[in-house]
Amino acid sequence: IDPWLKPFAPAIKRRLESYKKWVKEINQNEGGYDKFSHGYKRFGLNVLPNGDIIYREWAPNAVAASLIGEFNDWVRSKDPMKKDSFGVWEVHIPA
Repeated sequence: IDPWLKPFAPAIKRRLESYKKWVKEINQNEGGYDKFSHGYKRFGLNVLPNGDIIYREWAPNAVAASLIGEFNDWVRSKDPMKKDSFGVWEVHIPA
């Protein structure tokens, strides 16, 4: 290791381990980097052919999430989101 980096070795090791963990998670749960890189097609607001809307957001540290707006009178409890094991929150809004 570069002598100038030696004092930072524990932090570098932690970051490397975190990186390895996320690579494993992405490969196991998201089908690899290529598929994961197309997340913009899956996340955000998506209109289904029948007019329903699916909203997805990656927020792994959130403990709760809701989609609110004029469509539900800004009532947080009307459209709560569900979290999957990868930290993706999702809600389905009927047309």
